[in-house]
Amino acid sequence: MAQVITDHGYGVVTVKETTTGTSANAYVAVQETDVAAFRTTIHYIKDTDGANGITYKIEATIDGTNYETIKAEATLAAGADYFETDTDAWDSVKISIKSTVSDSHGTYSVTIKGITGTTG
Repeated sequence: MAQVITDHGYGVVTVKETTTGTSANAYVAVQETDVAAFRTTIHYIKDTDGANGITYKIEATIDGTNYETIKAEATLAAGADYFETDTDAWDSVKISIKSTVSDSHGTYSVTIKGITGTTG
C-alpha cells in the first residue's frame, strides 16, 4: 500500500493510500484505514479487470470492534468504478472485495483520500 501525505498549508493535510490486488471467492478486507483525523474521506474503487466483475462493501467503526455498513454490497462490472464521500466521524474505514462470480477473479484498485482541517 502506497501512502502519500501532502501538507497544503493553512491546516489542510491530505493522505492518500492505494491498494491493488486480485479478488477471491470470499470477502477479503483489502484496505482498512485510520480516518479519525480526517474531516472528509473519499473512497475510489475501480475494477481494473478486462473481463471479470468484483463485489465490494464499505464498513466503518468507532471502536475497532463493531462495524457498521456505510455502503451496502454492490457490484462493479469489468472496467467500472465508484466514488464514495464520507464526512462522518469514524475511527476506521474498511473496504472489502470478493469475486462477483466464484472462480472468476477480477483485479482492482482501491484508493482512499483523507482531508484534515478546513479549506476556508
